[in-house]
Amino acid sequence: MVKLVYTLVVSSFLSLTAFEILCGISLIRVFWKAKMLLSRGLPELGLVVYGFSTLAGTFAFNPQASAKALEQALLPLAGILGKEVNPSQDVFKGINLTIFVLGNVSLLVALIRYFTQGEFKPIWGGPFEAGFLSSLLALSCFVYAVIYKEKKKLLIAFFAAGTAYAFLTLIISKRSPLLALILCLGLLVFVLRSFINLRLVFVGSAALLLAVGVGFMYMKDRDERFQRLYEVITLKSSPDRDTMNRILSNRVYLFERGLEVVKEDWKEGRVMNLLVGHGVRPGFGLNLKRGDHREGSYESFVFFSEFIERGLIGLLGILVIYVSFFKTLFGLRLQKREQLVAIPSLFLLGLHLTASLFTYFWDALLPLHLLTFFMARKFYRVKS
Repeated sequence: MVKLVYTLVVSSFLSLTAFEILCGISLIRVFWKAKMLLSRGLPELGLVVYGFSTLAGTFAFNPQASAKALEQALLPLAGILGKEVNPSQDVFKGINLTIFVLGNVSLLVALIRYFTQGEFKPIWGGPFEAGFLSSLLALSCFVYAVIYKEKKKLLIAFFAAGTAYAFLTLIISKRSPLLALILCLGLLVFVLRSFINLRLVFVGSAALLLAVGVGFMYMKDRDERFQRLYEVITLKSSPDRDTMNRILSNRVYLFERGLEVVKEDWKEGRVMNLLVGHGVRPGFGLNLKRGDHREGSYESFVFFSEFIERGLIGLLGILVIYVSFFKTLFGLRLQKREQLVAIPSLFLLGLHLTASLFTYFWDALLPLHLLTFFMARKFYRVKS
């Protein structure tokens, strides 16, 4: 199983197609051992409920997206295989090293393409994937700065690297990874509270604020969204509907259009739509036009967007996964710094959940995030 984990990690950087094929093959084992799906654990229950509503809503109301629904409903179940891994500190050290090496290679490719083509594009994907990578590496470096707190040269090196990755997350200009990084840094301070002192928190916060401030001023002259936000902050303009749409990439408009759908469902008594939604990416079949949103999704606030696509049942499944993550996080009882080695694997899902607040719950790498979450969850349960 450990070899499968490493294979999935490596393929997730090099080829999305290979990664998804491996996840599909892994599903055979998940379904063969059906008790893994029928477990009474919270995340397993959430994934099954989420998958059921995704398939039911799409097959019933948006069948042309059935292939996409199968992908989104079934592939995350491969993450449950993390329960079968016997995680050790060495396994997590290997995962962290693999992610660090391949993550830096991907970011180097993204930087080269930025200076030659004008857009951050890692080995596959675009600015969002690059921003997610830099935010993950930032968190990982801060964790290792704490692990090596007694070795000042390593502490300074990891802390400086973490700050640099945080700065890179900002200039990539995708706000979801930046929001995720800020929220997860707060959670990380809580988790590591027994291993850090107030002086380190103060110095770290000051360095990050400086990096964010410099990055924001850099982006202000290069991205209209940052320029508009700067004008609102400095009271040069009011946060009216048009301004907020520009800052939030049309999310106010998409929220309003989605609200029309929900009101119509309620008014017409469409109980099934309220329970299982309208299916994956139903916007073009409802009230969105081509060009309103390239994927036909009401991409506003994640819980509202998912309610439209997957209904109340699917939303409850997603909320169960959120609850499971935070229950695991706030239930950690860390006693030795060596135990921190699994924190980056735990925060893979944490970054995804916080980044998805203004995007989608589904992500192509969600199976990997869930896999490492199940591993870290098992690791800390054994340790405690």
